[in-house]
Amino acid sequence: MDSPDSVKREARQKVHYACVWCFRQEFFIEVHHIVAQENGGPSTLENAAPLCPQCHTHIGPNPDLRRQLRERRDWWWAECARRGTPTIAVDLERTNTMFEQLKAMEARGQRTEGAVNELKAIILAAEDQRRLAINSASTASGIAEASSTTSLRSTTLRLGFPLDPSGL
Repeated sequence: MDSPDSVKREARQKVHYACVWCFRQEFFIEVHHIVAQENGGPSTLENAAPLCPQCHTHIGPNPDLRRQLRERRDWWWAECARRGTPTIAVDLERTNTMFEQLKAMEARGQRTEGAVNELKAIILAAEDQRRLAINSASTASGIAEASSTTSLRSTTLRLGFPLDPSGL
């Protein structure tokens, strides 16, 4: 059984939508079971480790990497709690929700072209905002802030309806 949506959401929020292995902030964060379900691992927050898709594939069932995963996750949770909640988190949750909806639609064999195009537009608009913020920064700390916390607030998510790029 897959982890409940509430567990996935809380796990992603605790790590500020960053992979606990490589620490990159990603639009899509998957939640990996630290102890595999087939080995009795529960679908709980305590057994959840948010990972980017590349690290999720890399770690997979590797027992050596899984042993390190909890320690890395716990350290990153503490570090994120120390830093506070970033403004980008709410919008990344919405993007992750849309990603999960698209995966479910694909699994059911439904048409996804419109929703895929919406998701692309949201991500590209966010990248454009980030690029502009980085270009306008005048200090090293300004560049770091612009590259890691640019908000997606101006984007909207309307699954099933065409996205109007002029509204971005």
